[in-house]
Amino acid sequence: MPPPHLLADRAFPSRPLIQTLIRVGWRYTIRLRASDVVTLADGAVQGYALIAAATHGGFTAQSGQFGRQRDAGTASQVVVGRGLVVLPWHQRDAGSARHRARRLARKQHAVKQTRRAAPTEPWVLLLTTAARWWAALAAYGLRYHTEGTYRDAQGGWDGRHGWDRDERIAAAPAPARVEAVVGLWAVGTLLQSWLGDQLTAATTPAPVRAVSQEWTVHGRLSVWARGRLALTEPHGRLHEWVIATLHVAADRLRHERRAVPATGRDQPTTDREVRPPGPPLREVA
Repeated sequence: MPPPHLLADRAFPSRPLIQTLIRVGWRYTIRLRASDVVTLADGAVQGYALIAAATHGGFTAQSGQFGRQRDAGTASQVVVGRGLVVLPWHQRDAGSARHRARRLARKQHAVKQTRRAAPTEPWVLLLTTAARWWAALAAYGLRYHTEGTYRDAQGGWDGRHGWDRDERIAAAPAPARVEAVVGLWAVGTLLQSWLGDQLTAATTPAPVRAVSQEWTVHGRLSVWARGRLALTEPHGRLHEWVIATLHVAADRLRHERRAVPATGRDQPTTDREVRPPGPPLREVA
């Protein structure tokens, strides 16, 4: 099995993080800030200088390390560049164009007011263990598929409907509590996303699917958002369907758990309480 490949945004790069990844043998592709310093073959340089020398529409890669000191045994690449803008189909209308124009105007105004350097967000600056720049971009591109999960774990799509995991972890009194919160979040995200996925499945009764069509006019709700709205549906129309669907999920989880060989600390114990199976499923009209 290949080692894990860590993907991280600009808030995460640090020397202790890189050293830990090297020590445990993980691969990584981490986006750097323009203010970060990397050490190349000809010495230390700041990200601003790399971006200033880069070409719009292409990418370059060269051997480098994070920070001003070299670490023995580190084989990483510094990738810098800016690709061509390709908009998704639902952002190619006039309304989306006006939104982008207003956002760009605000950024340019902020630059003039504070006399800061030009925004560097469109540029990509990566520290990666990938051998080629295109492999680094392909790996980092996978991070965008998980962005919604990070958002939902915090404030949600509108800042009010998330799980506030960041605040709860910050208030945790011990590492064990952090592990517990993260574990509950992982299981809860799995179950809620399962509900959202099943809500619009072809096998789901039409009256149940019709309820979800009341929540949006564009149909672009994530499975996590659909699951949350199913759990909080105020009129009780999905109550029985939610219970039945969660029982199906629990049965699948039990089946997967039995299919995994138990080794080491995962060996089943005889003193653990075994819950009886849930009630039989009922068809929801």
